[in-house]
Amino acid sequence: MSRNTLRILVLIFGIITALVHLLLGFGSWGNPDASPPAILFILNGISYIVLTAAVAFDLLPKQRALVHYALIAFAAVTIIAYFVANGGLGGPMGWITKLDEVALIIVTYLHLKATA
Repeated sequence: MSRNTLRILVLIFGIITALVHLLLGFGSWGNPDASPPAILFILNGISYIVLTAAVAFDLLPKQRALVHYALIAFAAVTIIAYFVANGGLGGPMGWITKLDEVALIIVTYLHLKATA
């Protein structure tokens, strides 16, 4: 796969994940029974936007590998947090988002190798 194709895939998977988290966050804003709190979803979505943009647009060229690994680690921690918060269960939207995050991890790693 070409570097440009991988960059586009990083953008697609990153934006999908960010939007899901932002929609969940703003959708449960003000609901005291929301678990986890809405602010965590919002912060997660914003973090995905920032890290995805940093990887896709090479915003820190001197720290390229670090930025890629930060996005990979962030996605991995988000996946783990999902299973911890849901006791290993969850709905179909959660599973689809986790598959998207796994794909994001894979294409981010491949993008890093293509830019090296």
